[in-house]
Amino acid sequence: MFAMTTVRNHCVHNLHRRAKRIIISLAKSACTLALKELQNWMKPEKVSSMLTAFPSSAEIVPEPLGLVLVISAWNYPFLLAIDPVIGAIAAGNAVVLKPSEIAPSTSAMLAGALPNYVDSSCIKVVEGSVPETTALLEQRWDKILYTGNAKIGRIIMNAAAKHLTPVVLELGGKCPVVVDSDVDLNVTSKRIVVGKWGSNNGFVWGSGGGGKNSILTATALFRLFGCEASARKVFWGPFERPVQLGFLKTDFSAFMFSSKVDALKVSLKSFYGENPMESGDLSRIVNSNHFARIVRLLNDEKLSGKIKHGGEKDEKLLKIEPTVLVDVPEDSLIMQEEIFGPLLPIVTVDNIEDCFDMINSKPKPLAAYLFTKNKKLEEKFVKDVSAGGLLINDTVMHFANPKLPFGGVGESGMGAYHGKHSFDAFSHKKAVLRRSFVGEVSARYPPYTPQKQKFLKALFTGNIVGLVLSIFQWPRS
Repeated sequence: MFAMTTVRNHCVHNLHRRAKRIIISLAKSACTLALKELQNWMKPEKVSSMLTAFPSSAEIVPEPLGLVLVISAWNYPFLLAIDPVIGAIAAGNAVVLKPSEIAPSTSAMLAGALPNYVDSSCIKVVEGSVPETTALLEQRWDKILYTGNAKIGRIIMNAAAKHLTPVVLELGGKCPVVVDSDVDLNVTSKRIVVGKWGSNNGFVWGSGGGGKNSILTATALFRLFGCEASARKVFWGPFERPVQLGFLKTDFSAFMFSSKVDALKVSLKSFYGENPMESGDLSRIVNSNHFARIVRLLNDEKLSGKIKHGGEKDEKLLKIEPTVLVDVPEDSLIMQEEIFGPLLPIVTVDNIEDCFDMINSKPKPLAAYLFTKNKKLEEKFVKDVSAGGLLINDTVMHFANPKLPFGGVGESGMGAYHGKHSFDAFSHKKAVLRRSFVGEVSARYPPYTPQKQKFLKALFTGNIVGLVLSIFQWPRS
């Protein structure tokens, strides 16, 4: 908790008020929860024993894994570093934290602040880039947690395999949004806009004197993909004709696609003003390399005429206006590469059910979102769509719930953390069975006569009738 106060003091001149309120609050909440619940998390879990070991007692005892490496990402450079560290410490491990070099101010702050408030012999911060990370991965660890992309995730996993080190990989992936016809369009557009452009906009981490090099990380958790090839987009259904979805029939004619795009524009202007490039609530791009990468996507000649809102760029300020694109070609760069920026492609489909099929035909996403009032469609979404997490009628908010595990599945990662799930992720569940010196059963020991075999078979299968018959040597019939 003292460390959280130190973070506030270090960053107060560089952080937007919303960042202080959200990021520091989430980190403090994780600390508070761990302090409050740690005694309960540490308690051995009593489980039932079995007839074969009678009399006995059984329990599951959590124990620290040992030495843990946490490699964090740049898009939420403080929270994605400190949150898993809290869980690893709570579980009793020694921790080495490697912050992202792409967010150098946050990395320097963590390296400078943490040693003042934690045991530096057990908790270390190692700064650096590829050489330092490579050197760390050559060491033997008891667990590695990495947040980032799948390409580096494979490198992490390959290095961990040399020592049979277990890993938690939070890799994100392509996270689709499906919008039904019966939604409150005003609320839906606001939640999509704040999820896409506001989830970490305003989170400023100063990287130099005067703050001229301070950065805001671009959109992160609300990563979008489309239903064709590697497209990233929002699935906007309904459309112009009725759609049969199982026994569900919805008339889409009243809700036109253009009204949804207009709703996004209204929300964007409401949140960020007529000139969003001057808004204090929108981020800069993290650095010039990522700015150039996003501009390259946006300048693709195949996107000519596809921009329906935004598109303004300022290389000096490293800012790109929130940009909405529609009917983006499948073979365009933005459909083939990771966006990780303030660009939102939108695609239309003829049948909402097609969205579910398309989602499941691609690598499993970190999260999938559905906006609907239809309970049957909601149930089908939960039942049929496989993702790290699902969120109905909102975006991103599941990340803030410490009772829910946060992690991916398949291509979007493995393992999960948050709250007790963090404690569990960095603990070994040790099985313990306790017996006394009474309760000997001669049938357990050789020689195994036919009568003993009958007895053991009945004992291990829990066949009480067969057990009684074998004891008294009565025939089965």
